[in-house]
Amino acid sequence: MRPLVADVEWYRQSRSGLSSQRSANWAMRNLPECGQDECTNCIKRVGGDITIYDSFTNILDTKVASVTTLFRADFETDWGGLALSSAWRHVSDAGLRVASIDYRYALSRNMARVRFEARHGNLTATWTVNNRVGFRNRSNTGRVR
Repeated sequence: MRPLVADVEWYRQSRSGLSSQRSANWAMRNLPECGQDECTNCIKRVGGDITIYDSFTNILDTKVASVTTLFRADFETDWGGLALSSAWRHVSDAGLRVASIDYRYALSRNMARVRFEARHGNLTATWTVNNRVGFRNRSNTGRVR
């Protein structure tokens, strides 16, 4: 039994040259032509060149930097075992680049979790509360159009 555990982790993860799940043929059959001001989920034709602006078709690059804290305390009683744990994650930087265009990564900036656990013999009951906040849209207004 571990009576008390505390942990802080910092990480930076970046991946580049990722391929996608949909093919270019799918994009050519299903995506509309791009407008003058918008190049999201569409096809742009310039001369004889075709560019597909679709996060599931083009090569993409991602990056995430985050700090995560973890805490857990276990207690033994005459009745059984009790545990309380919590976690908090803050994403300081996240990005997605598709076809040389930067997009916001759909990832919450803050996550908090609290869990209570009770054990008696072979029976375990767990109650968990999760909260995620900090999503932003492209115009940074916090609203989705």
